[in-house]
Amino acid sequence: MKIIALVENSRRSSDEKDCSPLAPRPCFTPSGTEHGLSFWIVTSGHRILFDTGASDLLLKNAAAAGIDLSLADTVILSHGHYDHGGGLPAFLSCISGARILLQRSALDSYYSLHEKPRYIGLPPELRLPENTELLSGDLTIDSELRIFSGIPKKFPAPEFGHPLRIKTASGLVPDDFRHEQCLIVSCQGKIALFSGCAHSGILNIMQRCREIMNRDPDLVLSGFHLKKNAALTKDDTAEIRGIAKKLMEFDSVFYTCHCTGKREYEIMKETMKDRLHLIRAGEELTT
Repeated sequence: MKIIALVENSRRSSDEKDCSPLAPRPCFTPSGTEHGLSFWIVTSGHRILFDTGASDLLLKNAAAAGIDLSLADTVILSHGHYDHGGGLPAFLSCISGARILLQRSALDSYYSLHEKPRYIGLPPELRLPENTELLSGDLTIDSELRIFSGIPKKFPAPEFGHPLRIKTASGLVPDDFRHEQCLIVSCQGKIALFSGCAHSGILNIMQRCREIMNRDPDLVLSGFHLKKNAALTKDDTAEIRGIAKKLMEFDSVFYTCHCTGKREYEIMKETMKDRLHLIRAGEELTT
């Protein structure tokens, strides 16, 4: 299995080093970065695009990486926010034929109340092709790919100052994230778990994956949605450390990105050490 980060908020700086054999390695120089996420996943039987970033940057970075996106047979959107599906119109404008999978509820209208109400849903101009499948729950695609949603809330999902809402007939109400879905990839004896932002809580997602597969994934790629624009309080720091400690109970290596936050990552790294790494635009993992 090969995993390439096509779109992410940042790229590795020239003076930054992670000498761990488990760390991602640079594989191309991205033409840019943005607040968004997209992974290119190559397995024995599939070429998968997991999320599409926020814009047409996906196309530019794929070209820089020498990746032919027309080879994609499956496109999966983790949830209905622009920074994960905003690049889909650009993808569809020049590439067709891939099976597109998202939860039906991902097409609803989503808002952030940070500072002021702001629409953060999928692009209004998005026109989904006939080869789109709007899901209402889990889906087993084949022996390699499995999607799950409807994640039980055994552990509280951290909010960290990001009030997210869904628009309903009665107004803006708290988002229950039923539109969030995760991907399990099984390839050559390894299991990889992909989540976009883990809005439902990374601990809940890990627990659900364990129940489905009857084992822990070998590697996990996900934002943890812990980034806070304001200063971290003592309670915030304690909560982040608590999450890191609980993640250590799973037999997995974690690669985080996008919405985790630099300070928040560093706090988790103190506990998780070589079990936690960043993955950024232009980096690759091979298992």
